[in-house]
Amino acid sequence: MLANIIKARKEAALSQKELASLVGLTQPDISKIERFERRLDVVEFIDMLTQISKRLNRDLSYIWQELYEHQCKQ
Repeated sequence: MLANIIKARKEAALSQKELASLVGLTQPDISKIERFERRLDVVEFIDMLTQISKRLNRDLSYIWQELYEHQCKQ
């Protein structure tokens, strides 16, 4: 699931620093989350998805659908 978020962040051309600023975290926080060194709580998860979907000009349901499909394949 996190791999999909990282992929979407990169597709949205958001740096870790930019995403961190948008969701009220630091760049090191985003880095640790992406390296599985820090847990991501539900609120942070939703904030990240919301900001990424805004940058991609896509409905949030698009990203949820991708995450759901990825989980179903496992």
